[in-house]
Amino acid sequence: MEPLGHTAGGLAPEDARRRMEEAFRATASRPLFTAEARAAQEVLPHVYSSTSMTQGTVLSQFGSRYMLPLGTTRTMHETFEEVVIPPSKPIPPRHTERLISVAELDPLAKGSFPGKTDVAMLTILRVLDQHRTAGASQNLAATIRRDEFKIIYVAPMKALASEITRKLGKRLQWLGIRVRELTGDMQLTKAEIAETQIIVTTPEKWDIVTRKPTGEGEIASTVKLLIIDEVHLLNEDRGAVIETIVARTLRQVEYSQSVIRIVGLSATLPNYIDVADFLSVSRQTGLFYFDSSFRPVPLEQHFLGVKGKPNSPQSKKNLDRVTYDKVMELVQQGHQVMVFVHARKETVKTALGLREAALAEGTLEDFSCQDHPQFQFFRRDIGTSRNKEMRQLFDDGFGIHHAGMLRSDRNMMERMFEARSIKVLCCTATLAWGVNLPAHAVIIKGTQVYDSSKGAFVDLSVLDVLQVFGRAGRPGLETSGEGYIATTDDKLDHYLEAVTSQNPIESKFEKGMVDSLNAEISLGTVANVGEGVQWLGYTYLNVRMRKNPLVYGVPRGELADDPHLGKRRRDLTMAAVRKLEAARMINFDRQNEAFSVTDLGRIAAKYYIRHSSIEIFNKEFRPRMTEADVLGMLSMSTEFDQIQVRESEGKELDLIMEQAPCAVKGGPNNAHGKVNILLQGFISRYQPEDFALVSDTGYVAQNAGRIVRALLEIAISRKWANVSTVLMGMSKAIEKRLWPFDQPLRQFELKQDIFYNLERWADDYSVVDLASMTAKDLGDLVHLNERHGKAILDAAKQFPTVEISYNLRPLGPDVLKIATQPTRFVGFANSVNDPADLAAWLDVEPFSLYSFRPSDRDSSLAVTAQTFTIPQSAALFKAMAKPAHAAIRSVPEEPAIVFIPSRGQCRSIALDLITYCTLEMTTENGYLPHGVTPESLEPYVRHLQDPSLGDYIVKGVGFFHEGISKPDRTLMLQLYVEGNIRVLLVPRDACWSLPIRAGVVIVMGTQYIHLAGDGAERQVRDYALDELVRMQGRAVRHGKAGHFFLFCQAEDKDTYMRFLEEGLPLESKLLGSEELRRWYKDQRQNGIIRSRQEAVQALSFTFLARRLVTNPAYYDSSGSRNEGLSRIIDALEDSE
Repeated sequence: MEPLGHTAGGLAPEDARRRMEEAFRATASRPLFTAEARAAQEVLPHVYSSTSMTQGTVLSQFGSRYMLPLGTTRTMHETFEEVVIPPSKPIPPRHTERLISVAELDPLAKGSFPGKTDVAMLTILRVLDQHRTAGASQNLAATIRRDEFKIIYVAPMKALASEITRKLGKRLQWLGIRVRELTGDMQLTKAEIAETQIIVTTPEKWDIVTRKPTGEGEIASTVKLLIIDEVHLLNEDRGAVIETIVARTLRQVEYSQSVIRIVGLSATLPNYIDVADFLSVSRQTGLFYFDSSFRPVPLEQHFLGVKGKPNSPQSKKNLDRVTYDKVMELVQQGHQVMVFVHARKETVKTALGLREAALAEGTLEDFSCQDHPQFQFFRRDIGTSRNKEMRQLFDDGFGIHHAGMLRSDRNMMERMFEARSIKVLCCTATLAWGVNLPAHAVIIKGTQVYDSSKGAFVDLSVLDVLQVFGRAGRPGLETSGEGYIATTDDKLDHYLEAVTSQNPIESKFEKGMVDSLNAEISLGTVANVGEGVQWLGYTYLNVRMRKNPLVYGVPRGELADDPHLGKRRRDLTMAAVRKLEAARMINFDRQNEAFSVTDLGRIAAKYYIRHSSIEIFNKEFRPRMTEADVLGMLSMSTEFDQIQVRESEGKELDLIMEQAPCAVKGGPNNAHGKVNILLQGFISRYQPEDFALVSDTGYVAQNAGRIVRALLEIAISRKWANVSTVLMGMSKAIEKRLWPFDQPLRQFELKQDIFYNLERWADDYSVVDLASMTAKDLGDLVHLNERHGKAILDAAKQFPTVEISYNLRPLGPDVLKIATQPTRFVGFANSVNDPADLAAWLDVEPFSLYSFRPSDRDSSLAVTAQTFTIPQSAALFKAMAKPAHAAIRSVPEEPAIVFIPSRGQCRSIALDLITYCTLEMTTENGYLPHGVTPESLEPYVRHLQDPSLGDYIVKGVGFFHEGISKPDRTLMLQLYVEGNIRVLLVPRDACWSLPIRAGVVIVMGTQYIHLAGDGAERQVRDYALDELVRMQGRAVRHGKAGHFFLFCQAEDKDTYMRFLEEGLPLESKLLGSEELRRWYKDQRQNGIIRSRQEAVQALSFTFLARRLVTNPAYYDSSGSRNEGLSRIIDALEDSE
């Protein structure tokens, strides 16, 4: 083979080199990666970054960075590796910008440099301004219409929520704005909700609140601003909750056509564009990004990777040494240092360790603050504290701070550190979250934190690291700050990437998607597969699947064929639906791809129970269970899967189990047994000594109370009385930390001697018995003095007492309500469940009795019942509107009649139906039949005496009730019969006068408000059974199929469905009626009845006489028929 050269037509080496150099020069200005489309990069006007190209933080197409900032150094030491990232250089002003002198600022802005909280405050002020009454009032607070809006501030954790509540409340107090915290198990009453304008909560709590249509859930309907702090939590396990509440909010905006502004705040967000798209933020006007160069005090970051096997003695020794070296170096430079540790006991241990190391090296004098002018004053002050370690450490310049200390001691430490009379403060992260107490330098010692929700030690979250680093540097007093994080060398790169925003924020939604979908189905916002796919389109998962598909298992080809990933979202929805159906949490109609929630699904959504736990309950839950059985099943919940068994805890768990009143299956050798033991120990008020057991006990108790309440509702829904009683007792036991067999007075803080003597001498006495005695008698009873007896009496009298009177009239073994229609000689009635007595009373021969079941019709009638747990309120009908619309749509082209409780609700319900129709069908014609247009109805509208009805007619909706003039009612019926409008709304009381029928009949609610007396008392009453049968009859048409939809309370469904299927019950109303008394009086006065025997004989011809024999319990009767009638006569004689 001939070598390449000039003679062979090739290139000489010099020519090849020259051409390569030319090619390099030609492509020098081109981007490194060109696989993406070469369109010009979008210019975002409010993205301010000084590190765009020059300092090595270039973002990839996925949001990752290719290198650390310029100036970063990496140094290897004998026991650790150190990476130092210098402070970012301030970004120079753009040509359209200039530096503003402080003197030019508004007086309110001087001295305050805005951070995230201040940005949130500006958005709050904007809402307040939008809800002001125009006028010249000097009192600004009086112009704010406080009832028209709610503002929600979602903080990442409870500690921060408390701090934000305090800050916002203080700053807005002058405007009369109320700020309340809503976290954990706290509840807000209706009055508290009404008087509160700003609610500070956590993601989990807001998710729970927005799952409820009433009570706390009513807050969501008036929200105008939703602020999500630390939105980068999307990248953690809790991120699924944030995605859920954002998706729910965006869908609420769409369906309610009301604006809710969403503001996301974050201190670290590499792929901020993705998050902006997720929050539906305009990139041009709503996206603001500021890099670290905008910090008021530049921060130098030190990342220390300690060598040695993690958790080994050598690694811990190296960590202690590195911490001391850095603290010593900073103190010798004249700086104050905060050392953050992750356990309360570790604060004292670290402070003592630093003092001993300084003493050993002869540098303890450098820590002393005895030359401080206020040293002696603070020394006297600290002498009043009962904290021995705090007093000992103060003389050498050390302090401690954690949530387990007294509030007075914590305040004292904060004052001393702020006055610089302490050089080193060893504290936990609660100081960084709850108190603004900056120092020149902060050191995070170790990154292993015990997480009770996972039952293990986990890495310190980036959120905590950034919060601690935020305490480095004192604005206005220093020009720089330093943040140190000391971790094991295997975690060094992880924290480097996380803190410097090297990796993009990904979605964690898939893990919690099944339970989130169940919540939406329970709420009624997702009713079929199509809506489920649409719902997923509002999540951050949908954004990231399209940006980084391989991470979520989406092949590149699938994304190219389906850019919106509709098929992938459908597959995810179907997978979740199958799991929910298998757990019996939803009913799935495969033909229509529609689903409805069951009692199990509703209860799981209400109490935040995982679907995997419901699967376990389906297998283990039985109608009869003891307390031990309930505790055993409860401990199997997947909410406790993360609880681990450790060898070091064995002895203490054995000790708790010995004292436990209920047997523990499997003992402490498995996680379920450990949960069971810890819960029994919690109820028995045992105080664990092991730190991890303390955290585990708190976690178990917090979740067990919620799960037990869910199990109680499940038992009630299944009508399991025995286990319901047990669960009710267990719920109270967990909440009050008191076993059902314990002395009830143990709920009060009485002396132990009193409890001991009560259980010894008065164990057989009930609380009612104790409350009825005198203080002296009680003192004598428990062998103590009268003063102790007075304490027992005061406690006993605090128990509420309830007296209940009742009169039971059973129709059967499980039904207590009646509806009757007795008629003489020839009777026409609705289907009755037992016509034999009626026929015998009318003397109708068996061959002349024609009794038909409700199902005996010449045309089919499909009956569908859907239950709701929302009390009678406007929220109930808003929740029913969407299912009602779906019912109308399920039978195309058929007219529909919608029965509602009262005429006053006609227009609001009509508007809700029209809104859903318009959104789903993307047409402005509403329910107008095919071929009918609003213009074609104008001649009819002009004839209306009430022109406002025309707004509904042109949308295909009409009304029929006595509140409308007779000509307008006639016109409505004409339009409906002629097929010009499709939906007719009818109040309950008009069901008897309605002359028309329809293919679809919907009963929206089976309760109505009755004004008793002079109208001052409002009573909620149920529909009469015959009213409901009448409404159902409007769906029966000869030769045509009908559809009847019943929307009712969950507890009423079985009763209504039973009598709609079996026929109406029939009992006599004669007993106790005014008609009977009047008849008897007339008969006596006219001489028709002259003796008791004649009275009994006259009553024997009544239907009452027959029913006295057939159903005596209903009439409080016993003995023979004549004996029962004689007692009725006696009562009539006594009433005269």
